[in-house]
Amino acid sequence: MFEYSSPQEHRPAGTAVAGSAMVHGWVEVLVDQAGLVSGAEPEDSELIDRIRALEELKAAASAAQARAAAEFDASQRRKQAAAGMRREDVGRGISSQIALARRESPNRGGRLLGFAKP
Repeated sequence: MFEYSSPQEHRPAGTAVAGSAMVHGWVEVLVDQAGLVSGAEPEDSELIDRIRALEELKAAASAAQARAAAEFDASQRRKQAAAGMRREDVGRGISSQIALARRESPNRGGRLLGFAKP
């Protein structure tokens, strides 16, 4: 339904990997920007463009978060199976870890992980 098409001037030259340190940096920048009040009032068109860009950032962050959750689930299941965990117990506790990282309830963590998996 919603597809992102970045303006040509915003496209990176190569493929970048956004590790957790880089994402934390973006959060700090956005928090700092929220508190700034410049002397010049931005144009309405700039504000609308910013709102749209932030919405696209939220969607991209949600997608990246879902991919990371699915990768974490697969990694944990492989490690649990390799460690000899009983078949019926493999996967136990994974959704709780995801919920904790997302500051959600364990129940919601399970639902979010379910949505993230193909």
